[in-house]
Amino acid sequence: MPMASPLTYLPARRSVRTRLITAVAAVILMGACGHNTAQPAPVTSPATTTLLTAMVPQGFETMGLRIVPTDVEVDEDQRDDIDMCVWAAITPAQRSRGLMGVNDLGGKDGMAFIYAEDRTTSFTMRNTLINLSIAFFDAQGAFMDAFDMEPCREEPCQSYPTPRGFRLAIEVPAGDLERWGIGPGSAAFPRPHCDTP
Repeated sequence: MPMASPLTYLPARRSVRTRLITAVAAVILMGACGHNTAQPAPVTSPATTTLLTAMVPQGFETMGLRIVPTDVEVDEDQRDDIDMCVWAAITPAQRSRGLMGVNDLGGKDGMAFIYAEDRTTSFTMRNTLINLSIAFFDAQGAFMDAFDMEPCREEPCQSYPTPRGFRLAIEVPAGDLERWGIGPGSAAFPRPHCDTP
């Protein structure tokens, strides 16, 4: 029996190959165009994992702050003073770092920036992860100014100028200043220890 030439099978092979390629292409197109009601699994990366982990301030001591209303004439024992427990940024390195990389205050109410002399500077939110409100007080503890600041993860970051000659700045989560009675007609006085648990 004569052997068939390999060329006689080529059209059949090509036909099978063509059908196979067409079928694969159809499956791919159906998958790309189809509607999938299932939610995709979240993609986790080291950066995502870091953000989900509680990052609390490190290398800071805590201190107390007493917020006192000054716009009412009442006896000291009848005033509605408010005690806060905050992280204390006292050294230049601590003040420079502040709440960078922090997404959890670790049960504290905010952070206080303490200066030994009158100060005029600016704050930035570089590498800060949470929205903050900040208030400024003079050497006698009197309220000077306050504003909100937004996180910045890429330079150039906005610079927030401070009032002239402040001694104390208090950062809290955005919107919490009123909760602590901080605003016009208030004063803030540092205390060595937290009076709150």
